[in-house]
Amino acid sequence: MNRRLLLKGKGAITLYSSFPFIVSELLSFCNAKSTIPRAGFFTDEENSMIEQLIDSLLSKTASPGALEVQVPYFVDLVH
Repeated sequence: MNRRLLLKGKGAITLYSSFPFIVSELLSFCNAKSTIPRAGFFTDEENSMIEQLIDSLLSKTASPGALEVQVPYFVDLVH
């Protein structure tokens, strides 16, 4: 068996098995009124660095930026 196919299959199985958890967390966040969500994997310093990096990559323009749509929370959630 090709190693590349094996890794693709393993990645697909992992994503498929964790998908319900990720969707459930994302939906519960959307329904919550919390202003600063944290999944808790990263420290405060790491989270701040991730927010700065994500903001520089996908900053706000005419459409919302990554910080407005809570991309750092998603990164922390799926680490």
